[in-house]
Amino acid sequence: MSRTGGGSWRGTVALALAVASLAGCNMDKFLNLTDPDIINPSDLQSPAGAEAERIGALSRLNAATSGTNAGVEATFFLYGGLLGDEYRSGDTFIERNATDQRDVQTNNANIQQAIGILHGARVSAFQAHEALKKYAPDAPAWEIAEMYVAEGFTETMLADNLCNGIPLSYTLEGGVKVLGTPLTDAEVYEKAPAHYDTALSILGNTTGEMEDTTRWKAMVGRGRTLLDLGRFADASAAVASVPTDYLWQMEHAQTTRSNVIWSLNISGRRYTIPESEGPMGLNWQTAKDPRVPVCMGGTAGCPTTNPAVFDPGATFPLWVQKLWPTPDAPVTISSGVEARLIQAEALLQAGNASWLDTLNMLRARVSGLAPLADPGTAAARVDLLFRERAFWLFSTGHRLPDMRRLLRAPYDRTEAQVFPTGPFIKGGNYGSDVNFPVTQAEENNQNFHGCIDRNP
Repeated sequence: MSRTGGGSWRGTVALALAVASLAGCNMDKFLNLTDPDIINPSDLQSPAGAEAERIGALSRLNAATSGTNAGVEATFFLYGGLLGDEYRSGDTFIERNATDQRDVQTNNANIQQAIGILHGARVSAFQAHEALKKYAPDAPAWEIAEMYVAEGFTETMLADNLCNGIPLSYTLEGGVKVLGTPLTDAEVYEKAPAHYDTALSILGNTTGEMEDTTRWKAMVGRGRTLLDLGRFADASAAVASVPTDYLWQMEHAQTTRSNVIWSLNISGRRYTIPESEGPMGLNWQTAKDPRVPVCMGGTAGCPTTNPAVFDPGATFPLWVQKLWPTPDAPVTISSGVEARLIQAEALLQAGNASWLDTLNMLRARVSGLAPLADPGTAAARVDLLFRERAFWLFSTGHRLPDMRRLLRAPYDRTEAQVFPTGPFIKGGNYGSDVNFPVTQAEENNQNFHGCIDRNP
């Protein structure tokens, strides 16, 4: 009893001393501490703040294309290839296996992450060009223009990969949210050229390394989107002045964002390069094409000594690409080569025989690539063109939209002629998906009620 009572007395004295000591202090000093980890909105309302938003938007675009994102490895550069024929799942994760099987549900957490990261990059680019115009009007024109390019690029990627019914929401200054209404892929594609046009208008006739590079980014982005819309002549005109040597690359580093393709193919062994998947897929392994060098894990000169995919129950070995053999390897997301490929397709559509000359001009730039001969039929010419696109643009977000385009006019092919079909290597059969659904997270948007349809 006494010890209990004495303890209570000592506790009361201690509390009294503490209260007395605080009484002589200014309590506001304790309540108004600055947290260095929190950026107040007012801090961004300056030239330095606008510049920070610009850098942040580019960082988010990196994560949405070829970079890891704080441990989250979700990008359509990989998922699109998995739904198409660039990759096969060597994983145990149900979400990746379902994507490989062409049976993606709206609760697929991987796809939900990829969509969220892509929207994050889109909204960040929008916020950045608005902040630059308001708070840094003296910023170089190319900086503002590049943000419009980034916004258009993300819109193109959304339409390339998702079903009809994509809402484009925005967060305005002050945290005001504007919820988007579902748009068809074509309607989203139509928005992107307007952003590329704005970028070109901002640049005007200015010249310089950054101005020219930003201009070419806008031109190739515009041409790519017009190609998706089937406007072949317009797409060709859009890229006509882009030099073939132009490159837009995402850079990577182990201290910031590693190359996600290296991470999940070579390092994590979650993705493997297939061979004639399903059986319409391309022969990536046996083609021996220098544009997409591949090897089986554990063989001489391969960047991994491990011959097995991550899934211990898999019946196939690990095949890896050697384009990006290290975590810091840069990835080209737009190029002058793509510009020439757009022109080649437009020439083919116009019945101009120089489409093949354009392809052979590109091939002559790579040692070990022999010139192509005309295969002689309309269907075979289309096959050849799209095969060239696949090898030139491997794992950069082009293959799935190209496969989808083959299902639309003027090509009008069937799913069985384009996508993997029949028995799936991990059991069951392939599904019928040719795109990704807008996932459950979007249901927080009261305007959204699911995909309009899953048409190509």
